[in-house]
Amino acid sequence: IHSLIYLLVVRLRPENPAHTDQQHQTKYSFHRRCIILCKSNAKVVTFHFISSKKSIRIVYSVGRMYLCSQKNDSMKQEKAIFAAGCFWGVQHQFQRVDGVMNTIVGYTGGPEENPKYPEVKAHQTHHVEAIIVDYDADIVSYEDLCKVFFEIHDPAQTDGVGPDIGPQYRSEIFYLNEEQKQIAESVIELLRSKGHVVNTILRPAEKFWEGEEYHQHYYDKTGGEPYCHIRVKK
Repeated sequence: IHSLIYLLVVRLRPENPAHTDQQHQTKYSFHRRCIILCKSNAKVVTFHFISSKKSIRIVYSVGRMYLCSQKNDSMKQEKAIFAAGCFWGVQHQFQRVDGVMNTIVGYTGGPEENPKYPEVKAHQTHHVEAIIVDYDADIVSYEDLCKVFFEIHDPAQTDGVGPDIGPQYRSEIFYLNEEQKQIAESVIELLRSKGHVVNTILRPAEKFWEGEEYHQHYYDKTGGEPYCHIRVKK
């Protein structure tokens, strides 16, 4: 994949090299059939290839380049929403799961409109830090994602996750349909049968508010590693 990405990137030609907007987005053309948006932010450069048949999102980050999102007509694309403490570490772990195409961090679970990070952090809203996962169900199942969810945090905690204490860090799964609810319940029962304590709350999905840009792919931007989201098999 890295070789393919390299070949794609080195052949880019900017439509107007002198023009970038305030968000540092530049349009590129590729073989005259593809429009590429290049977005730079600190140590991260994101290439988004858009054509009539597929969309490929590539992130170059701190010396690393990897495929974030790929979509075509035959793909079985589905969504999942999880809350497992600080969304920086949650996104970092899910983005590296085979079959996950894209992830977005944000806020959900509260009635307030358009919540912002300072408000959520100050407990001025009822939202949790959460993540939307877009995935190819032919590669990774919802059950697999639930298992990842439970393996990257301690679902026994009720007041947060790890050292992050507060209601905005509570462990929750927001199911989008009855099938997801049943699968999540099944995984929870499996964990309990093995002796694990699970206090994760299951709730129907609510409106999801996308988080601020500086929170997206935080550890890829900074070159850091999660301090409390370490995957442990259960």
